[in-house]
Amino acid sequence: MLNTMRRNISIVIFALLILTSCQYSPYADEYTTEEPLMSAVIGSYVLDKQTISPDLKTIKDSMTGEEVIPRIEFFEDSTYKVEYLPNKLNTVNKEFITK
Repeated sequence: MLNTMRRNISIVIFALLILTSCQYSPYADEYTTEEPLMSAVIGSYVLDKQTISPDLKTIKDSMTGEEVIPRIEFFEDSTYKVEYLPNKLNTVNKEFITK
Protein backbone atom coordinates (compact mmCIF):
# COMPACT_ATOMS: atom_id res chain seq x y z
CA MET A 1 0.00 0.00 0.00
CA LEU A 2 2.78 2.42 0.94
CA ASN A 3 4.74 1.58 -2.22
CA THR A 4 1.67 2.15 -4.38
CA MET A 5 1.08 5.51 -2.72
CA ARG A 6 4.71 6.58 -3.26
CA ARG A 7 4.54 5.49 -6.87
CA ASN A 8 1.33 7.47 -7.45
CA ILE A 9 2.79 10.56 -5.78
CA SER A 10 5.92 10.22 -7.90
CA ILE A 11 3.85 9.97 -11.06
CA VAL A 12 1.83 13.06 -10.10
CA ILE A 13 4.98 15.06 -9.31
CA PHE A 14 6.60 13.94 -12.56
CA ALA A 15 3.49 14.90 -14.54
CA LEU A 16 3.37 18.33 -12.87
CA LEU A 17 7.05 18.90 -13.62
CA ILE A 18 6.51 18.04 -17.28
CA LEU A 19 3.47 20.31 -17.56
CA THR A 20 5.06 23.27 -15.80
CA SER A 21 8.40 23.03 -17.59
CA CYS A 22 6.93 23.92 -20.97
CA GLN A 23 8.39 27.22 -22.11
CA TYR A 24 6.01 30.16 -22.05
CA SER A 25 6.52 33.35 -24.06
CA PRO A 26 4.78 36.43 -22.66
CA TYR A 27 4.97 37.99 -26.15
CA ALA A 28 3.37 35.09 -28.03
CA ASP A 29 0.22 37.10 -28.71
CA GLU A 30 2.29 39.84 -30.37
CA TYR A 31 3.85 37.59 -33.03
CA THR A 32 2.54 38.09 -36.53
CA THR A 33 0.38 35.29 -37.82
CA GLU A 34 -0.24 36.71 -41.28
CA GLU A 35 2.17 37.91 -43.93
CA PRO A 36 2.32 41.71 -43.73
CA LEU A 37 1.66 43.96 -46.71
CA MET A 38 4.80 45.15 -48.45
CA SER A 39 3.81 48.76 -47.77
CA ALA A 40 3.89 48.02 -44.05
CA VAL A 41 7.47 46.71 -44.18
CA ILE A 42 9.10 49.40 -46.33
CA GLY A 43 11.58 51.47 -44.36
CA SER A 44 14.83 51.41 -42.45
CA TYR A 45 15.37 49.19 -39.41
CA VAL A 46 18.23 49.59 -36.94
CA LEU A 47 19.48 46.40 -35.30
CA ASP A 48 20.21 46.59 -31.58
CA LYS A 49 23.38 44.98 -30.31
CA GLN A 50 21.25 42.47 -28.41
CA THR A 51 19.45 41.52 -31.64
CA ILE A 52 22.73 40.49 -33.23
CA SER A 53 24.48 39.01 -30.21
CA PRO A 54 23.55 39.43 -26.51
CA ASP A 55 27.20 39.77 -25.42
CA LEU A 56 28.18 42.27 -28.12
CA LYS A 57 29.50 45.56 -26.73
CA THR A 58 30.31 47.57 -29.86
CA ILE A 59 30.31 47.07 -33.61
CA LYS A 60 33.26 48.62 -35.41
CA ASP A 61 34.07 49.13 -39.07
CA SER A 62 37.14 47.01 -39.85
CA MET A 63 38.56 49.67 -42.18
CA THR A 64 38.16 52.81 -40.07
CA GLY A 65 37.74 51.40 -36.56
CA GLU A 66 34.73 53.65 -36.02
CA GLU A 67 31.68 52.41 -34.17
CA VAL A 68 28.82 51.78 -36.62
CA ILE A 69 25.11 51.00 -36.41
CA PRO A 70 23.84 47.90 -38.27
CA ARG A 71 20.82 48.64 -40.46
CA ILE A 72 18.48 46.93 -42.93
CA GLU A 73 16.50 48.98 -45.42
CA PHE A 74 13.56 47.60 -47.43
CA PHE A 75 12.51 49.31 -50.69
CA GLU A 76 9.24 49.43 -52.63
CA ASP A 77 10.66 47.32 -55.48
CA SER A 78 11.15 44.32 -53.12
CA THR A 79 14.89 44.88 -52.77
CA TYR A 80 16.79 45.55 -49.60
CA LYS A 81 20.14 46.89 -48.42
CA VAL A 82 22.05 45.60 -45.41
CA GLU A 83 24.69 47.87 -43.91
CA TYR A 84 27.24 47.12 -41.23
CA LEU A 85 26.16 43.59 -40.37
CA PRO A 86 29.05 42.23 -38.28
CA ASN A 87 30.84 38.98 -38.94
CA LYS A 88 31.81 36.50 -36.23
CA LEU A 89 34.65 38.79 -35.08
CA ASN A 90 32.17 41.65 -34.44
CA THR A 91 33.79 43.84 -37.07
CA VAL A 92 32.37 45.07 -40.34
CA ASN A 93 34.18 44.35 -43.58
CA LYS A 94 33.01 46.22 -46.68
CA GLU A 95 33.21 42.98 -48.71
CA PHE A 96 30.26 41.53 -46.79
CA ILE A 97 27.87 44.43 -47.33
CA THR A 98 25.00 43.60 -49.70
CA LYS A 99 23.64 46.41 -51.84
